Amino acid sequence: MKRIAKRYIWIAFALAGFTLAIVLVVVPAMQWRVDIEAAYENERQEQVRLIGQIRDLEIRRARLSQDEGQIPLWEAARIGEANARIQQALGRIGDESGLSFQSVIPSNPGDVPLVTSVGFRVEIEGTFDRIVSLLGRLESHNPPLLIERATLRRLSRPGERSSQPLLMVQLDLHAPVDLLAVSE
Repeated sequence: MKRIAKRYIWIAFALAGFTLAIVLVVVPAMQWRVDIEAAYENERQEQVRLIGQIRDLEIRRARLSQDEGQIPLWEAARIGEANARIQQALGRIGDESGLSFQSVIPSNPGDVPLVTSVGFRVEIEGTFDRIVSLLGRLESHNPPLLIERATLRRLSRPGERSSQPLLMVQLDLHAPVDLLAVSE
């Protein structure tokens, strides 16, 4: 009987040792592999994002080289017509970004040397990602919409939950205008 009990004790110790080895070696190794795979996936997604940004920059550089350094201007016969065209463009840019402007007010055109320009003060509310989209569209718009000043303020509304922060943005924009001679 003693021999059988000793065998069961040794078998129990062997099973306990085997279980301990699995817990101390195999489980951490498996977790390490999961962590490495997650880090690899994150880096792969970052690589895809950076490749996309590089392509966007190459496209912008090609556009700039096509323009031969000349800045295209908003064309209009009168300032009022230029204001209307720019406001339409702002509405379209807002729609493309998933936002609508709360206000678009003509303002002092500021100091844009050698050209006539019109100015606007615009206010908009939206989530961070949509505001970033809007700013990117304004930056790359052709003819240009120049941002002279930007004020961003984070909004907090009780009861509203969002994965992105909610922002109130006020922009002072300027647009260089070429007033065409009207032939009558």
